Amino acid sequence: MSQLISSITVSTSERFVPFLANEYDYDKAIVNYTKAYGYYSKSSQFQHAAKITNFIGDMYLENNDKENARFYCTKSHDMWKELPIYTSENSHCLFANLIKLYGRLEDSKQIARDYFLKALRIYENSFQMCNHTEHDQSIAQLCEYIADGYHQEDDDNNAYQYIMKSVTIRREYASSTKDRSDLFNCLEMCRNIYAKTHNSFSSVLKYEWLDLFNSDVTRLFHHCKDLLDARDEIQKSLDFHLIPKEIHAAKRLEHSLKRLKFILKTDPENDEEIIQVHCQVGDEYKITQDYNWSIQHYKK
Repeated sequence: MSQLISSITVSTSERFVPFLANEYDYDKAIVNYTKAYGYYSKSSQFQHAAKITNFIGDMYLENNDKENARFYCTKSHDMWKELPIYTSENSHCLFANLIKLYGRLEDSKQIARDYFLKALRIYENSFQMCNHTEHDQSIAQLCEYIADGYHQEDDDNNAYQYIMKSVTIRREYASSTKDRSDLFNCLEMCRNIYAKTHNSFSSVLKYEWLDLFNSDVTRLFHHCKDLLDARDEIQKSLDFHLIPKEIHAAKRLEHSLKRLKFILKTDPENDEEIIQVHCQVGDEYKITQDYNWSIQHYKK
C-alpha cells in the first residue's frame, strides 16, 4: 500500500511539472522531477528514471544553467545505454528528447542541427517503439529550432520550409491559449524569415497573424511593444477591400506547392500529409479556375 501511495504521489508530482515549467518556476520543477527520479530509481524503473533525468537537464537549461543541464543530459544518456531497448539508432521518442537536449546545448549550429534532424527522424518514426499516438508538438518545436538555426546562418529558404512545417502542425492544435501562443510565436518567426527573402509578409499569413494577435492580445502582452509595431506595419500593408480571394488563393497556392515539393523531398513516405497538401493545392487551383491542374492534384 505504501508503495502504491508513493507511486500516486510521484505520478501527481510528475504531471504537475509542466505547469510549473509553463509558469517559469523551474526551481520547483527540478525539485518535483528529483522526487520522481528518486522513486523510479528505488523501484528499478530505469527507463522512467532516464526520462526524468533528461527532464531535469531540460529544466536546468531553461534556467540558463548549461553546466548542470549538460551533466544531467550526459547522465541520462549513460542510463539509456544500460537499458535493454537501447541501440545506437534508438527509435523511442524519449531518446529523441535526449538528442534534442544535446542539440540545444550545442554552440555549433551545424552540430546542433544534426542532433535536431536525428531527433526529428526518431519522432516521425517512433510509433511502433513507444506506442504514443502522436509527436506533432515535439516535431513542430524541432522544426522551429532547425528553422532558427538556418535563419541565423542566412539560409532563409531552408528556414522558411521548416518554419512552415511547424506552422502547419501548430494550426491543428490552436485551441487553448497556450497553443495559440505557440502558433503566434511560430508565425512571428515565420514573419521575420519571410521578410528577409520577400521584403514583406505573406498576405495569407498576415490575416492569421492578426487574428491571433487580436484574440490573444492580453496573453501576448509581454511582447507588446514589438508586436504592436509589427501589427501596425502589417495592417498598413493590407487593404481588405482591394485584395480579392483569387489573389489570396494564388498566394496560398504558391506556398502549398513549395510545401508539397518539400514534403516529397524530405518525407516521401508521409502519405497522409502528402494527400492533405494535394487536396489543398486542388482547392486553390479551383479558386484560381485552373480546373485541369485542380483535377490532377485531386486524383493524386
